[in-house]
Amino acid sequence: MKTLRNVFLHLHLIVVILLISSTVTAQKSLDLSYNLKPGQQFSITTNTQQTIQMEMMGQTMLIKQNIDNFQDVVVKEVNADGHITLEYTYKRIKLNQDAMGMEITFDSDNMEEADNPMVQQMAASMNKVIGKSIQTTIDQFGNPLSNNISDVMPENSNVQGAETGMMTIFAGHPVKVGDSWEVETSVDINSDMLIKSTYKLDEIKGKTAKISFTGLVSGSEIDGNAAEVDGEMTGIIELDIATGWTKSATIRQSMTMLMEEEGMSTPMTVSSVTELTSK
Repeated sequence: MKTLRNVFLHLHLIVVILLISSTVTAQKSLDLSYNLKPGQQFSITTNTQQTIQMEMMGQTMLIKQNIDNFQDVVVKEVNADGHITLEYTYKRIKLNQDAMGMEITFDSDNMEEADNPMVQQMAASMNKVIGKSIQTTIDQFGNPLSNNISDVMPENSNVQGAETGMMTIFAGHPVKVGDSWEVETSVDINSDMLIKSTYKLDEIKGKTAKISFTGLVSGSEIDGNAAEVDGEMTGIIELDIATGWTKSATIRQSMTMLMEEEGMSTPMTVSSVTELTSK
């Protein structure tokens, strides 16, 4: 059961939330960067629907999950170098899971329903996250500089919302509508997973800019365990031009993994769709 529980926890996929900024007309080149001020506040809601198929002890297991994360964000500091410190607080987590006909429903706002032993076990872990504040620092182009996730909630480092540095890395030079740029980012300090992405500025309309992207994911380790990871993702982001903050995003992912833990190999495939809204 320990191995199965750890596999479930590892399946909380890293979803890369991409942000971008613009301040001039679509006909001109744009030098994109974040324009945030201390004290600004946002609320982020993400919904992820994913299907996982895994092979364990000669059996095929199909798992369907619907996960909702609710977070509040405060801009804590913008220093002289333009480095931005953001504080993310988990307000609520909801999960509905169907594993081979065995359903689990968890809602951190409604623990009266937690009479199932597996739900109680999940609640004991997830409730340690609710109310926790995590700080992430990025530069003005979105390059992640630091975060304190492992210090704040080491037992739940695999619970990942928008605080894990999931932002667009800007081109660092002027771009215009139709231009694209490539970046390579590290997803998680507890793994060696990399995402090689190509972004494209598709449209500037009124106060909103639209970005599309494609990415390739690769890795060989998660939380100190061997894990062969290969995948791809696509997405569309709409953002507020004045601040660079994402208003909405849709991310689609398809991945294959081979998890190695306690001498057991667990192959799996994961497909997911994540919808993010912020205000």
